[in-house]
Amino acid sequence: MKLTKILEEVILEIGDLSAGSFPFTSKASSIRTAAKKLISQLPQEIEVWREVNKKRGHEFDPTEITVKSSTTYPVTGDSGINYNIKISYAIANEPKDKSDFSSGAQVDFNIKGGDRNNITSTNANEQYKLISTLVSVFIDFANSIEPLAPLTAIAIFPIVEKGEKANSLSPLDSKRAKLYKIYINKNLDKLPGDWSIEEGSSRGAIILKRK
Repeated sequence: MKLTKILEEVILEIGDLSAGSFPFTSKASSIRTAAKKLISQLPQEIEVWREVNKKRGHEFDPTEITVKSSTTYPVTGDSGINYNIKISYAIANEPKDKSDFSSGAQVDFNIKGGDRNNITSTNANEQYKLISTLVSVFIDFANSIEPLAPLTAIAIFPIVEKGEKANSLSPLDSKRAKLYKIYINKNLDKLPGDWSIEEGSSRGAIILKRK
């Protein structure tokens, strides 16, 4: 059996988060506090842009106005590497389900004092546990913001690893992206609501949309 086939089977086995994740602290309380503050700022932001568009003679749709923030989950890998998992999000007064508001988010990570390209497939267990942690962290975030502004879209930007030809390879076809998608597909049902993955983003992102 070819090595690539063996790796694919291993990934399929651990995509359900059985690889475990690095310890992290839930941000539920701070996320809800921040979301409430953002929601309270929305009316003022809407009025500002209403006046701007009125002066410019442009049409105005208040549901397109958002207020933005971010939260960071610091985690330490088994190797001792310190990661920052960052979730940037925006809240709009666009109703979703039982809420008057909705939100969208982007998830990313970096290495303190280093380059995230350093976590390559040669350090497989660290990489698998990192992706498992990313998924677990995002589930914590999604469940935290759900009661206030349900998520409707999520963007994840995979990077092309060193050794892969970035000029001829779409980020969505990279090894990292394929690995992400396996984990995402196996864990979509853990997010509140019904979700699907959209392919073919021109910006090279894995886009998740809520149905």
